[in-house]
Amino acid sequence: DSVVKVRIFGSYNNDKDSKIAVNVLNSKIKTFNFLEIKKDVNKNVNFTLLGILSGVNKANAVYDVYLKNTFGGYFTLKNEEVALSGSGFYQNGENKDGKSVNAYMVNAILKYTKNPVEFAAGFDILSGNDMKNTDPDYLKVDHRFDVLLGTTRPFQGTMEIVNLKTSNAGLFNSYFKAKCKLSDKWNIGADYFFLSTQTNVGKLDENKQFVELNKYLGQEVDGLVTYKINTDATLQVGYCYLFAAQALKDLKATTAFDNQSWAWVQLTFKPKLFEGAAKN
Repeated sequence: DSVVKVRIFGSYNNDKDSKIAVNVLNSKIKTFNFLEIKKDVNKNVNFTLLGILSGVNKANAVYDVYLKNTFGGYFTLKNEEVALSGSGFYQNGENKDGKSVNAYMVNAILKYTKNPVEFAAGFDILSGNDMKNTDPDYLKVDHRFDVLLGTTRPFQGTMEIVNLKTSNAGLFNSYFKAKCKLSDKWNIGADYFFLSTQTNVGKLDENKQFVELNKYLGQEVDGLVTYKINTDATLQVGYCYLFAAQALKDLKATTAFDNQSWAWVQLTFKPKLFEGAAKN
């Protein structure tokens, strides 16, 4: 049967326990609230509508809160082997500096699963501020999409090269992922990301003249090997490599991006200490 699920959530953030009305630094979210409506049409089709109201304190103010609206939705269509999902969101209201917001985000991902392999290809588009546009009306508005509390690591690369200095220009991210289950204990996977800005970017030269840059930010390749030691412990080994473009170095004002790589090892231990006692 078709089922509709509704969730409502609200929060209010305070820096001190003794007072309700306390100014919170506008780098932190003062209030975060959402309404989610999810409908499972059947086991293969579902969609969700989501509205979020978030707010930050005006600098040095207690009661003044800048509110931002984020609303949209996402869907999933799937069968036993193929799944297509996507989402779209629009933002308006005010950013943490009180500037009007007009931003958007869209993405889609196509996934194919056939034991023992899984492949996925997708893209993300996040709007940003065009550094080449000098129209006064355009400059009055913040066009950068804010991901709020969401993490971008699974979608934009483990090395997280995209931050505030680059995301101000928005993002176009296309990626491809592959996984293979070699046995009950061994799994391997690799992800590839192609990153560029969504809008025009540039920098000022020594004469304070605007020099336009290529939108291309770089490419990242992530590899992962997982070994299941037993039911309680898992070992993971990862390696990531970044091919950085000149625009990325200029936007982050650094030359430290040549031959960037990162290797890591993680041991996860999750013992079930009281399972036997609970059954008895």
